[in-house]
Amino acid sequence: MREVQPLPIVRPALLHGSRTALCAPTLLCSAEDGSMPDPAAHGVSHGDWRWIRSMDLHVDGGEIEHIATSDDEDRVIFHGIARQLDGHEPVAQVVVERARHATPDGFSERVTLVNGRDVPLAARLDLTIEVELAPLAGVRAADAAPSPIELRRDHDDVVVDGGARSMRLSVRGGSLEVDEDGRIVAARHEIVRPGDWSGLTVEATFVDDSLQARAAIAPTRVIALPHTRRPALDRWVERASGDLADLLLDAGHGPYFAAGAPWDLTLVARDALIAARLLLPAGGGGFAEGTLRSLAALQGTAHDPSTGEQPGRIPHRLRRAGDGDGAARIFQAMDATPLWMVLLHDAWRAGMPVEAVEPLVPALEAALDWLASAVGDDFLRLDPARQDHDWRGTLGAVRHHDGTLADEPVAPVELQGLACLAAASAAALLDAFGRDGEPGRALAAGIRERFRASFWVLRGGTEFPAMALDGAGDPVDALCSSIGQLVGTTLLTLREERRIAALLLDDRLSSGFGLRSLATDAAAYWPLAPYAGAVWPHETAIAIEGLLRRRMLAPARALAAQLERAAGALGGQLPECYAGYGFDEVPSPLPIPGAAGPRAASAASVVPVHGGLVAPRASARAVAPMPEDVGAFPLLRRADPRGGA
Repeated sequence: MREVQPLPIVRPALLHGSRTALCAPTLLCSAEDGSMPDPAAHGVSHGDWRWIRSMDLHVDGGEIEHIATSDDEDRVIFHGIARQLDGHEPVAQVVVERARHATPDGFSERVTLVNGRDVPLAARLDLTIEVELAPLAGVRAADAAPSPIELRRDHDDVVVDGGARSMRLSVRGGSLEVDEDGRIVAARHEIVRPGDWSGLTVEATFVDDSLQARAAIAPTRVIALPHTRRPALDRWVERASGDLADLLLDAGHGPYFAAGAPWDLTLVARDALIAARLLLPAGGGGFAEGTLRSLAALQGTAHDPSTGEQPGRIPHRLRRAGDGDGAARIFQAMDATPLWMVLLHDAWRAGMPVEAVEPLVPALEAALDWLASAVGDDFLRLDPARQDHDWRGTLGAVRHHDGTLADEPVAPVELQGLACLAAASAAALLDAFGRDGEPGRALAAGIRERFRASFWVLRGGTEFPAMALDGAGDPVDALCSSIGQLVGTTLLTLREERRIAALLLDDRLSSGFGLRSLATDAAAYWPLAPYAGAVWPHETAIAIEGLLRRRMLAPARALAAQLERAAGALGGQLPECYAGYGFDEVPSPLPIPGAAGPRAASAASVVPVHGGLVAPRASARAVAPMPEDVGAFPLLRRADPRGGA
């Protein structure tokens, strides 16, 4: 074991107080009052590029005092007052409203000034727009590296020309000018009568033929769940459904969910696959099919060490502008391929048409071959030489109970459950389609046997699966939330799963707002550390789904109530993660700087929560059955696609 080493210093942009107007691939991100003061966090982006770094509003040269903000999916409304126009009146009588609306190919910003005084007002509105075309990857790294642009007039409009892409700005109710510093100013100067209003609207349209995906047509309700008498849960369902609709993209093979705002409005396999799978009990089959087809079209066919491509491997994400030169696909995630395999099986179980499943069977066989090669006679491991990663994202998060860093390459615990489930799922589906499922069964059986011999540890009188195995094959003996992802994967016996279910409700992991990523008694625990104490809603939701799958209704309901509490405190929109402080320490979840939202997997987490709280027994039946079981109950088969039993 190596000595304790500090994790790399990361100072992400402060996003937790931001407001977003989102309709993928367009995003407007600002502070609570509508301003955009942080060049590393705020601005207007379309696709992989930020086009506007700030939009500042002034009334008669003075700033607006913010009162309140409300949002509704792709629209945000900011209310304020202009005291500089109140004269000597003690009561605020001039109201300013900014209504911001995102669309798939542009946005609008409507500014309205309302005169509540009994005398006319001579007022000037100035909305100053600072343009800067920069790749989002550079913006996130606080190294924007702007690309050259040209500003030109086209009649009353202003066109921002970036060569291969452009933005056109127009105004209604005012004029557009370009000042000496290259900023675009939308202005209106008018006398507003008592009780009347005045305003202007700026509209932007983007043209970018290089976009890899465009907005998909969303159904009326992305999440088809009945209303309940639980206000927090109903609010979460409505908000999550709207957020997911705004994250829908299509690259030509059907709809899938972009991972989340602001940095990942693109296809990220892990997020898209998890979200689609969680949504299956709520009518999400179409999203599953689109996600599966989109990723299958990008499946690896050759060996490329620079991107991690290997035959049969599912890519992690599409490359963004600013990520550097090279291929459009990045493959280093070790969980993308097994997640794809599991979703295909579960979507088939949930009723995905045979004519949609059958064309994907060859891709499943190739994925199974990759998985078998990656596991070998060992486990799925993260090799730093290949830049492998899983959902925790960094090898520095894998530490022993005493805080020492694990020797590489590590084998994270959740990857082994996922690999086992993927292999068993592939076997069941291949059998049903007249192919050979035996290699999948053999692979799953080998993982189970090796896992039982290597992963279980006993510490402080508690037996549990280790966080990982290190490079020497020794257990990393920290207790972590990832053990919840093992339930329902066929990796464990029912007795072992019940042991894990009890641990998930242990105060060391269970915060009252969801599962902490690391137990509180571990030396590396810190509630603000994303992978060493914070709560990731989607991981708690995966645990709930597995518990429902195994009919462990009481712990599923207890964890579901924790996420419902968090969603109620956060207005129905859960970020990707939040601090691991307990419900006995804080009244609502504390944000983590840099935690993004909305996030597809966090939004989709409402489905297993709904199932755990409203009708857990019915939901347990609705969840796709396990493809294979370790002696608890027999394999549940769907009818043979060719009409056989």
